Amino acid sequence: DAVNQAAEALKAGLAKGPEQVAFLLSPQMTNEELYAFQWLAGQLGVTQVEVGDDLKAMGTADDYLIQADKNPNSRGAVDLGLAPRAGVLGGQAVIEAAKAGKLAVLLLVGHDLGADAVAVAAKATVIGIHSHAHVGALASTLLLPKAVHAEQDGSFTNVKGRVQRVRKALEPLAESLPGYTLAFHLAESLGHKAPASSPTEIFSLLAAKV
Repeated sequence: DAVNQAAEALKAGLAKGPEQVAFLLSPQMTNEELYAFQWLAGQLGVTQVEVGDDLKAMGTADDYLIQADKNPNSRGAVDLGLAPRAGVLGGQAVIEAAKAGKLAVLLLVGHDLGADAVAVAAKATVIGIHSHAHVGALASTLLLPKAVHAEQDGSFTNVKGRVQRVRKALEPLAESLPGYTLAFHLAESLGHKAPASSPTEIFSLLAAKV
């Protein structure tokens, strides 16, 4: 199936060296999803893991309540250590590295690369994990459907650092799965035992980390 194919693609990329693999996550993901992919990267020895802070769509702000950053979990990404930092390429730099043939595999969650999507996929194996159909998703070498926020339990961290719970309201559409489930399925296909079996257990792990 698609998960096993994605696992094989990761395995092939890792055989060329962990520096040939990058995870470009998203501040749209829940804390539990971010933690799961961060954990997976650690198990695989992948250090190029970031949320593409410089790729975020920004809006308008005021001096009172409205924030320019409309992404629900930018603060959560910071708290988990996935924000821009020394030694790790930013989102745009990852894209440029992939277009230049410097990456074998790009695991891409949520971001629509637009006109760059085809150029990236021409040079690297792109494992796209998306909740919506867009140019970037359709250009992926392999595509795994991800459940939207309303289809999973989890949490976000707001700009003031307060953790806010998300409760599942709907069953995931078709074969969509929460990001943490996809991360753990990939891990198990690569011989690594998942550290948790529910979002509650994942939250306990990330709470200890943060």
